[in-house]
Amino acid sequence: MSVRRLVLAAALAFSALPAVAQEGIAPPAPAPAEIDLQTLPATLLLSLEDMVNVEAAIADGPLARTPRDQQDDPARFRLRDNLYVSAIVYIGPQNWTVWINGRALSPGTPSGVFEVLEVGPTHVRVAVPWGEGGARQVMLRSHQTFVPRRGDVLEGRY
Repeated sequence: MSVRRLVLAAALAFSALPAVAQEGIAPPAPAPAEIDLQTLPATLLLSLEDMVNVEAAIADGPLARTPRDQQDDPARFRLRDNLYVSAIVYIGPQNWTVWINGRALSPGTPSGVFEVLEVGPTHVRVAVPWGEGGARQVMLRSHQTFVPRRGDVLEGRY
């Protein structure tokens, strides 16, 4: 017999033997009978303080205050969420639909934080909260995004 066949035969013979416990190794701990879900933390990724901050930020909505804004004037806000125009359907000045952030807006539809000022066949002009109680006008075309943190209009969805 060749050496290879001897090694293979020995490996097969030893793999068929029952496993023997080694001395000094403790047996595995028994599984807990039942887990009380009330004692588990709400999240394993965030501390309690972080969870409170996240929930407060979600409750605040799409507007955010910058630290400087809070010092100068508590009523000053800025837009926090990007505005993405996915499509424009323009039939006339009073007959159009614009999709901003996945929401269809038509004449008379409340837009929330921003205001639709003008819609044309290829563009939409919106006013967003900016600075000291003022608004900034932004013109967007289909598949463009206004990024308020940078104040830029970018091609594509961001």
